[in-house]
Amino acid sequence: MTLISNYLRDKYGYETGPFQGYSNESYNKKMFGRIDWNISANHKINLRYSQVESETPSTISTSTTGSGLSFSSANNRASSNALTFANSNYFQQDNLYTGTFEYNGKIGRLNQSFRASYINQHSPRRSPGAIFPLVDILNGASVYTTFGYEPFTLGNLRSVKTYTFNYDANMIVGNNNFTGGFSLKQVKLKTGFKDLEQDIMYSTHGLIL
Repeated sequence: MTLISNYLRDKYGYETGPFQGYSNESYNKKMFGRIDWNISANHKINLRYSQVESETPSTISTSTTGSGLSFSSANNRASSNALTFANSNYFQQDNLYTGTFEYNGKIGRLNQSFRASYINQHSPRRSPGAIFPLVDILNGASVYTTFGYEPFTLGNLRSVKTYTFNYDANMIVGNNNFTGGFSLKQVKLKTGFKDLEQDIMYSTHGLIL
C-alpha cells in the first residue's frame, strides 16, 4: 500500500492520503443569537439567527453503476479484504441557517405584526482528495484496494432556500372587528449530481511500478 501511494505521488503528483490510522471524526458547530428591542410601549422588534454546521465522514461508495463491473458484498470496496486510502472517502455536510425579523406594533386602534424569515438548508459533499481516475486493484475476485476520487461526490449537493413574509392587522371599530393580512413564500431548490464512475473508472489485477 505504501508502495502504491509513493508511486502515485512520484509519477502523477496524486496524494492518496493514509490507508490506516486516519481520523473518522464528525463535527457539529452551533451558533444562536437573539435581539429584543422595545422601541416603545406600542412598538417591539425581535431579531433571531441560528446556524448549525455538521460534517460526517463516510467511506467510498461500493456502487459500480455504469462501470460495467460488479462485486458482491463479500468482495467490494468495503469488504474485510479491502483497504481504502483516506482521500478516496468523502464527507457529508449538513448545514442549516435561519434568520427571522419580527415586528409587533399598535397605532391607534390598529394592531399589526410583520414577520420575515429566511431558511437555508445546504447539504453538499466534500472530498479530501484531488480529482483523479478511480482505480480498483483486484486480488482474484475481491477488491484489494481503491484509489482516486470518490465517484459520487463531485457536484453532489442539495440546497433549499426558503423566504417567508407574513403581515397581519386587526382593528376594532365599534362593535366590528376587522382582520386582514397577507403571506408570501418563495422556495429556491438546487440539486446536483455527477456520476464520475461512468467517466473515469478502471479496474486492474496488478499495478506495474
